[in-house]
Amino acid sequence: MITYFVTTAHRYTMDRYLHSWGAALQPIIRVCNYGQLARTQWLPGGTYIFSDLERLTAAQRAIAAEVWRQLEAAGPSIRLFNHPTQALSRLEFLRALHAAGRNEFAVHRVGETGAPIRFPVFLRCANDHQGSRSGILRSRPELDDAIRDALCHALDPRELMIVEYCSAADADGIHHKYAAFGVGGRIIPRHLIFSRNWVLKLPDLLDAGKLAREREYLQTNPHEHVLREAFQLARIDYGRCDYAVIDSRVQIWEINTNPMVMLLPKQYQPSHLPLQQSFAERIRATFEAINVQPDPQLQVPIRLDRAFLDRVIAAA
Repeated sequence: MITYFVTTAHRYTMDRYLHSWGAALQPIIRVCNYGQLARTQWLPGGTYIFSDLERLTAAQRAIAAEVWRQLEAAGPSIRLFNHPTQALSRLEFLRALHAAGRNEFAVHRVGETGAPIRFPVFLRCANDHQGSRSGILRSRPELDDAIRDALCHALDPRELMIVEYCSAADADGIHHKYAAFGVGGRIIPRHLIFSRNWVLKLPDLLDAGKLAREREYLQTNPHEHVLREAFQLARIDYGRCDYAVIDSRVQIWEINTNPMVMLLPKQYQPSHLPLQQSFAERIRATFEAINVQPDPQLQVPIRLDRAFLDRVIAAA
């Protein structure tokens, strides 16, 4: 059994997959909201994926880490993915990549002093997946205007990041977005999509030539070694890495710990479905491979006693 912990509002990422492409996995994948931990008294043996880490509060992370500790103590019948407090945050991860010379662009907290900002930049939040919160900003006055706008729209300044912009467009102005899943050390290419927009969520350019390039990417997994090292650096065992290749160098944007596995079949263009089916087969086999078959009698007691709660509250 694979237990997938997720925030209540964002369980659709796995639910939609299990009700479409991943229907065959319904007997082995159980989706649980973090809120259910409040009354959980025991958990079975198996594989546990702690997802959506960037959306958790500090108290939720502490509780999830305590559940991890108690599960880990049960021994080899438990396999754990994504330690809730050891995985790097998005900001920490991007800074580590830049410090290591892997990413050319730097990130800064809003209000931070010290290193100079290299324009152009854009704003985004450290704890969501809504992409850029501004357009491309080319000067300090433009940045200040964007920050004021973000604050007036109730964005938390502690979560706002200033990200130096690197264009992933080719000579024809077409942007390329790569994505690959990391699952327990395995790297599974997800997609290569094309758009004339610099913020890419879905492909809006799709023709025979672009499908052929995506097919080649899925078949050759050309950045496997670099991406495996990135997941290790981030201390993330499960997630999707979104990135670009600029001047032959991989430039990583983030690792999403609760990625949309797949859209519903009807949401893809017909010409795109064969490549989706190819990925569906690979990711299904990957989930099957990480599924631990434990002793069916194993029940791991979970205790969040008053002393532990007092420590969590004191640390808040």
